Amino acid sequence: MHPEIRNSAQEIDTADWKEIAVEYGPEILMIRVPPHCDTLTMKEIPILPDPRAAYEEALSNPVGCRPLAEIIRTKGKPAAEQTP
Repeated sequence: MHPEIRNSAQEIDTADWKEIAVEYGPEILMIRVPPHCDTLTMKEIPILPDPRAAYEEALSNPVGCRPLAEIIRTKGKPAAEQTP
């Protein structure tokens, strides 16, 4: 760390800071943040009982666009001849 940054950081009073857990790869890091900081979290996502079926459903019924097969059909060429 640059000496000027290290010196500035050492002058900060962190006594009232809160400690939060942050996932970092397979580990959990405990860090301290100012008390006024918001902590963002993710909701728990259930494990898919059939991931392959969910994948196929997502490809067949995408959100916000037509299914891939329909897009390819409208190009007027066989799929093997399509370019990105």
